[in-house]
Amino acid sequence: MKQQKQFLVYFAFLLKQIVKKPFIWATILAYFLMVLVILLVFPLYQKTSPAQYWNNPVIQISTFLIPVASIFGIMVSMFLFKDGVADGTELIIISKPVSRRVYVIAKFLVLFITCLVFSFLISCSAIIAKINPQFKLQNMKDLMLGLFIGNFINSLFFGSISIIVSFGLSKNSTIVIVFLATFLINFQTPLSNLFFESPARVLSSSKHSLLDRSFLTKQLDKNGNPTGKNVVFEPNPSKKADKDNIKKIYQEAEAKTFYNQSFYINIGNALNSIYNLNSLSYEKNANVNFLSSNTKIVFDELFNQNEFYNISLFTQMPDEKGLLKLEEYKLFLTTPLPTQSATSFLRIINPPSFSYLEDDNQNYKTETAEFDLYKKYDNNDDLLTKAYQTFYKNVFTSTKNSQQRSILSLLRELATKYLGEITELRKLKPEQLIAKLSPNLVIFNDLLRSPNLMYDFIAEIEKTDNLTNKQKAQKVYRDRTNLFYSLSEANNITNIKKFSKYTQAIIDNDQLFNNIPGVDHNANINQNLPDFIRLFLNNFVSDLKIPEISLNDIKLLFYNQLFINYVSLYIGQVINTSSIREQIEGKDKKQPYFVNLYPNAIRKDQLANTYEIRKEPIVNPWVIVIILASVSVALLGISSVLYYSKDYA
Repeated sequence: MKQQKQFLVYFAFLLKQIVKKPFIWATILAYFLMVLVILLVFPLYQKTSPAQYWNNPVIQISTFLIPVASIFGIMVSMFLFKDGVADGTELIIISKPVSRRVYVIAKFLVLFITCLVFSFLISCSAIIAKINPQFKLQNMKDLMLGLFIGNFINSLFFGSISIIVSFGLSKNSTIVIVFLATFLINFQTPLSNLFFESPARVLSSSKHSLLDRSFLTKQLDKNGNPTGKNVVFEPNPSKKADKDNIKKIYQEAEAKTFYNQSFYINIGNALNSIYNLNSLSYEKNANVNFLSSNTKIVFDELFNQNEFYNISLFTQMPDEKGLLKLEEYKLFLTTPLPTQSATSFLRIINPPSFSYLEDDNQNYKTETAEFDLYKKYDNNDDLLTKAYQTFYKNVFTSTKNSQQRSILSLLRELATKYLGEITELRKLKPEQLIAKLSPNLVIFNDLLRSPNLMYDFIAEIEKTDNLTNKQKAQKVYRDRTNLFYSLSEANNITNIKKFSKYTQAIIDNDQLFNNIPGVDHNANINQNLPDFIRLFLNNFVSDLKIPEISLNDIKLLFYNQLFINYVSLYIGQVINTSSIREQIEGKDKKQPYFVNLYPNAIRKDQLANTYEIRKEPIVNPWVIVIILASVSVALLGISSVLYYSKDYA
């Protein structure tokens, strides 16, 4: 009981001494203000989430925090273990008839508790940062956890080292040496980037440039939310690089550099990693071209487009002779990332989002798309039918464009012109056929991409009444995703017919095939019509296998493919309608909302060289936490033994 009382008295005495130290409070206050500026002021000014600053691969915020945590642990250790020796109070206390173990345990317990309280107070700054509406709850919890664990382990780690070093050096020398070591360790990461090239930088020297994106799959998670997979591809490879397998060349680049292996000898990376846990871990914000600390890219299986929602997009591309032909791309939806900010200027890839004009009609507010905006409607037939009828009326048959002619009239002319030449066209080589059709292809695509027609299409299909700007944006977002879903499913005759109202709308509205001379409506189509349709359905030159089917099926294939291509232009926002909007609505009229699904396009021939990937930590951050915590405890144990056996004579 006597020793317990002595322990409590001495323990209380030490705590009072720590509390009286102005440096302790100055450090806590300075650190607290620095964290608040990082987490609150900068993000609010940039209208983004604090999480985007925290785990950004460009600016590693934790590198600025580690030195402060270090100096706090060092100074507390010096107050406890060195000041008493310097001013003589330690000799007076140690000469009392009290077990030395009491003094040793009390000092180390005060160090432990002081670092614990310091870390807890700093972690509370994440709660204050929740004032920012874009700061998600899960991010806040993980940020509090990272701040607490990172500060606690680092202050204890460097505090323990300073105790051991101080046995052979003076207080000031110890502070300078340990703090200098902190800086050297902390800035190992930026220094290592100067010496070791990432695999992407190695590839860039060989003229390869990879992209990685997260594509929306057709699968749902256990909560009913859409899931995504990370995909890597080379968007526009050179002819020389076109045959290179990207998985093979990336792994070869990894073997040529020491970039990933350098993490194991980089203590600074380890110290930074423990500040970024769970949803804020580095690999969550990594990119194949800009690897975060403690992140590696793992190539999985070849990409299977059937696992993802996708539709076709045809774009005009000149060949070597300058003749235009259609290049087919596959369009994929980007996975929603609700925990990420939609407006971060530091983020490499922006997540899907929407913006709307606030009540003052002066400022726009941008929000990241939530999972509910990707919920699939019970029946998309009505949505698909309305969209198609709008397309047929406002685009296909409209003459409100620079050429003052409709797509329908152009196709009628081409049908009349080429149906009689099909036999001769079959004899042409692909390049000859491109040369022959190129002028018509230019006219056709100019009409299809008319800003006037797209403006009318958008105005009609996105017409909403009695809704706020935010509600309008959300409704349009849901409609676009569901339009994408339904057209992705309507990828063959059988699936098209599952949308009965849509199918009937195509049949009822047709004004092209019913007026083509020589077509037998009661029997199978003659040989000429499928070849003519083949020219317009599949790249104008590729081999689209159309069996002898009914005229109605030909209509469905033709109009569905044309409609899909137009919806790709609409969802991908390929056509700029801002100038037309200004002419019609006036320059001062602000658009009430914007919707950004950020779809991604992959050239069709590149799908065979596209891979699913995983972004994984080189070492699990929680393993690093356990290792560093164990090392800190071991250092405390060593220093306590040394201190207990120290000779004060």
